[in-house]
Amino acid sequence: RQQEIEAIYASARVGLCLLDTNMCFVRVNDRFAEMNGVPVAMHIGRSVREVVPGFSEASEELMRRVMETGKPVLDYEVAGETPARPGAKRTWIEQWIPMKRADGVIVGINVVAEDITERVATQEALLALIAEKDILLRELSHRTKNNMQVIVGLLGLQAARSGDADVLEALAKAQDRIRAMALVHEKLYRSG
Repeated sequence: RQQEIEAIYASARVGLCLLDTNMCFVRVNDRFAEMNGVPVAMHIGRSVREVVPGFSEASEELMRRVMETGKPVLDYEVAGETPARPGAKRTWIEQWIPMKRADGVIVGINVVAEDITERVATQEALLALIAEKDILLRELSHRTKNNMQVIVGLLGLQAARSGDADVLEALAKAQDRIRAMALVHEKLYRSG
């Protein structure tokens, strides 16, 4: 069983650690240590507050919640700085899972941490692009409607200058079609 745990800790692509009930590190994999910017050996026996003080408050709250309820806290998003990248905000999704003895008493907390900084940055960039696209579409719609109104106005002027009934009828039909296109354009814009 010990070999299985060692293999899991060695091969996991996420950060793994085991905390005791005093919030001291009992076990840490290389990925977790890399995320924190502190070697594995410097974690063991030390508290979260000592190793990554910027995360101690959130970690203590999660620990309390797990200890009081006996239930895991899943998909908890945490953001901050670590010694690995001072000055750079990093974001993680963490799972805090109680480790219990056979009698149900919690003896530690297993933590799984996945660095999602790049995913969050990509999502924020996409949201910014969507917002920019909406602004551009509004501007395009506004300009398109203005251009259609100008064309309708020019056709009206041309109709007023022409005395020919056939020309007047053709210009009126053109104006109606352009107005209809403007209405379709508006409906498409609002639905999109």
